[in-house]
Amino acid sequence: LLAYARKQWACAALWALAALFIRELAAPYVVACGLMALWHRRTREMLTWTVGGAMYLLYFWWHYRMSMSFWTPEALSHAQWVQFGGLQFVLETVSRGLLLWTLPKWVTAFAFVLLIAGVTSSQTPAYVRTCTAVYLLTFAIAGQPFNGYWGWIPLFAYSLTMYNGALELYQTIMGTRKVSYRPVSTLANA
Repeated sequence: LLAYARKQWACAALWALAALFIRELAAPYVVACGLMALWHRRTREMLTWTVGGAMYLLYFWWHYRMSMSFWTPEALSHAQWVQFGGLQFVLETVSRGLLLWTLPKWVTAFAFVLLIAGVTSSQTPAYVRTCTAVYLLTFAIAGQPFNGYWGWIPLFAYSLTMYNGALELYQTIMGTRKVSYRPVSTLANA
């Protein structure tokens, strides 16, 4: 995200690919960034995504082939990651990722409101908005109940998104307050 903020597209792609090789949970972000590079026609970044993506697919194929020899049929039947946990699992990842699990549940709900406000805010940079939205959607679909720690993966993006969401809500409230408290003489002259 920091490399994207500095408009260092190819460097940002390399960092994201490195994250993908470390943990496959970076895949939603990688796909979103690759699509953004394609949309904006950034050639060097697209080349980085293409070569890095091909290398990752080869690595993942090799990893799959090696790991399948250790799986039993019973273990395979329990390895369903698509769970459609919906809002409940999303809130669990937000709570764990932002270290809110010891606080009352309404704090997590408020953090989620700030995330949504940040995702819909035009002030939030596109790459941050995209990262947050992709992870919120991914966590609504995939993840088992014990995977709440997945919220640590987009922690930096969540923090930036919540900051912009708080600004957006503040500006909305202050903008509404100005309109609703106009002096009577201004309304009479209108």
